[in-house]
Amino acid sequence: MGDVGDWLWPVTGLSFIWVYVIIIGGLVSLAALAFWIWMIVDCARREFDDPNTKLVWLLVIILTWLVIPLVGAIVYYFAGRPQGRLPEEK
Repeated sequence: MGDVGDWLWPVTGLSFIWVYVIIIGGLVSLAALAFWIWMIVDCARREFDDPNTKLVWLLVIILTWLVIPLVGAIVYYFAGRPQGRLPEEK
């Protein structure tokens, strides 16, 4: 018969995979949070033709994070950013 540790290998031998999953998941989560914050700051800094457009985009970005994270930020990145313009810096 085998050693006592042989039957533990499936539990202990593959445990290092979970460490990588947690590390990669954490890095992806941090990147998503950084992108979300970047889109909020970008929207807040931009000037839009209609003053309500900025408010609507900010609400879309912030409130969609509560339901489906990143959807509002990604939609703003492709659809909202081209609508606004950054103020000229002096």
